[in-house]
Amino acid sequence: MKLIKKIKRKIKRNHNTCLYKHRCKKLNIPYVRGVYIGKNVQNWGAKVTLGENSKVHDNTIFWGDGNITIGANTSIGENSWIYASKNGGVTIGNNVNCASHLYIIDSDHGFSDPNKLINEQPMVSKPIIIGNDIWIAYNVTILKGTIIKEHSVVGACTLCNKEYPDHSVIAGNPAKLIKKIN
Repeated sequence: MKLIKKIKRKIKRNHNTCLYKHRCKKLNIPYVRGVYIGKNVQNWGAKVTLGENSKVHDNTIFWGDGNITIGANTSIGENSWIYASKNGGVTIGNNVNCASHLYIIDSDHGFSDPNKLINEQPMVSKPIIIGNDIWIAYNVTILKGTIIKEHSVVGACTLCNKEYPDHSVIAGNPAKLIKKIN
C-alpha cells in the first residue's frame, strides 16, 4: 500500500511539473525548479524571471516592456497586477509573501508641461525594489521608486511610494513607519 501511494505522489508531482512548464512556456517565462503557476495567469509583454519554488497564483497579470524579477520561495497572491517599463523595472526578493490584489506599477504620466495634454507627455519611470523576507498584506499598491528593505511587513490597503527601512512595519495611505521589528 505504501508503494502505491508513493507511486501516485510521484505521478502527480511529474504531472504538475509538466503543467507548470507548459504554463511558463506559454507565458514566455523561463521555467525553474519548483515553480507554481496558477490558472489564468497572463503576461502582456513583460520579461518575467521567477526564482526556484516561487508561486504565482490565479489571475495574476504581468505587463509592460520591462523586467520583472521574482526571487526564490516568493509567492504572488491571486488577482495581482505587476507592471514594468523598460526604464524602470520591478525586483522582488526571496521569501516574500504577497497577499491577493497586489498592484505594482513602476511609472506614471508626466505632467510638468502645462502646454501639453497629460496623455501626450512622456512617462516617468523609476525602479521598484522589494527586499528579502517581506510580508505584503491584502490590496497593497506599490508605486514607482519604492524601496522596501528586508524583513518588513506592509499592512493591508497600504500605498507605498518611497523608501522604507529594514525591519519595519508600514501601513497607511501613504505608507508610514508604524514600528520597528526588533
